[in-house]
Amino acid sequence: MKKILFTAFSIFTLAQVALAQDRVFTQFYASPLTLNPALTGAFDGRYRVGGIYRNQWSGILQQPYSTFSFGADLRLEPFRSAMQKDKVGVGLLFFRDKVNALDFSTTQIALSGAYHKALSLDNSQYLSGGLQIGLTQRNVNYETLTFQDQWNGTTGFTSPTFEPLPANNFGFNDITIGVNYAINPAPKSAFFAGITIHHINSPNVAFFGVKILLNRVWLRATLCS
Repeated sequence: MKKILFTAFSIFTLAQVALAQDRVFTQFYASPLTLNPALTGAFDGRYRVGGIYRNQWSGILQQPYSTFSFGADLRLEPFRSAMQKDKVGVGLLFFRDKVNALDFSTTQIALSGAYHKALSLDNSQYLSGGLQIGLTQRNVNYETLTFQDQWNGTTGFTSPTFEPLPANNFGFNDITIGVNYAINPAPKSAFFAGITIHHINSPNVAFFGVKILLNRVWLRATLCS
């Protein structure tokens, strides 16, 4: 019973680390699809490709957190003949977060889409709504962990463990929605404000057969340029 409780506590702790490590970048404007799905296709141009990398706590940990994200999106204009040019955006996002000390990683690939409704005749204002659906996989390497029953009594933790370890990887769906308002009041100036709800479906992120729900994350962003 103690072994089961200890193992459950270890996996629960890993899950809590993962909950704390939601995808957040300081240069959020460099990764718009991770910020708000309503920003998919919200740019001047036909297509956009970008990536961002973060290495967290490298000055404190020997094996720091590492996070990488890559995104690509396309802007479509299906209503070219209309006076108010509504736009549609489609995109693809790849995301990977890893705790090197435990080989604990989260990998996601997501499809993102948005509809941009023109609010003015000069097409200087848009109200956008976006949806992002991702398939996420989480992994942990049990070979990097040691348990009390592996102690051989003399030289170290060399014996096999009899801990009832669950599968070291699992997948779940993750859904994000967002809205965004953008305005270009003058040439070479822009303003946008938006709200995003990440993990709206509150997926279960437990390795064991229990429920550890990923909490919804509300995010607001405003940017002027």
